[in-house]
Amino acid sequence: MKCLIPALLAALLLAGCASVPNIEAARPDAVPAGGAGTEAAKPETASGDAANNEAAKAAGEDVSGAEEQGSAVLYFSSFDGGGHEYSVEIEDPSILSCESVRDYGKRDELEDGSPYRQVFTFTGLKPGTTSVAVYGRSPIMENDDSMYTATVDEKLVVTLESVRKISTMFLYRNGSMFYNSYNLSHWQDGYHVSVNDEDEQFIDTEAVDALMKVIDEYDVASWDGFDESTDYVFDGEGFWLEITLTDGTSIQARGDNAFPDNYFPAISEMQDILDNAELTPGASLDFVYD
Repeated sequence: MKCLIPALLAALLLAGCASVPNIEAARPDAVPAGGAGTEAAKPETASGDAANNEAAKAAGEDVSGAEEQGSAVLYFSSFDGGGHEYSVEIEDPSILSCESVRDYGKRDELEDGSPYRQVFTFTGLKPGTTSVAVYGRSPIMENDDSMYTATVDEKLVVTLESVRKISTMFLYRNGSMFYNSYNLSHWQDGYHVSVNDEDEQFIDTEAVDALMKVIDEYDVASWDGFDESTDYVFDGEGFWLEITLTDGTSIQARGDNAFPDNYFPAISEMQDILDNAELTPGASLDFVYD
């Protein structure tokens, strides 16, 4: 369905109208603004015993049973009936263990749409460092992945530090030249990408790491919320960019003949990286839904 986007944007440019409201409606996986649970809440993090209590109190959570000495806690907000379901993968489970609890608060009855918090409590088993990945999967929303470096000290106190990588990325450009569009996402078996709404393929991690360098070099995160247009320009350019990072950063920017700072060098480098990335057929989501 995303193949409809070029025709829609072209029509909007010719009409000299701002594209923003109509673009949102055109994207097939867009979720109406203001809907319950439409945006995955960023995780709250606590490391060590005192930090656990502070984070839990701020969230209004009952943390009885989750106050083990030196443990670290992550909270993720979701809802039944389509919200993200979260799972944890620990690279070295001999260093760290994880206990998962779904907390509905004081609700007496549960139904589709009931909100809850997924609570992950990490306990140190021996001193060391390992990586932790939290995968959020939903049938109606984009992936919501978070990554951390977990450190367990000699006293078995656990500290979690966010790792900054790309979780999802959608890039579309429209203008006098043809540009490939890309929909990239992180999965347990690697990064997948769909080019021009075709079947997903694997994309090499070097290309994804290069994209992350561009995002940081040009401060693309500062583009978040950019939503501008210049009317009555018939030979310019429009763009639509959405990025989520594993440290909780979210970037949404769109424009028609109006651009954020450093747009052209940043978007050109990202386009070049994606156009020349090594792609391998065979990416499948069967393992996710089986």
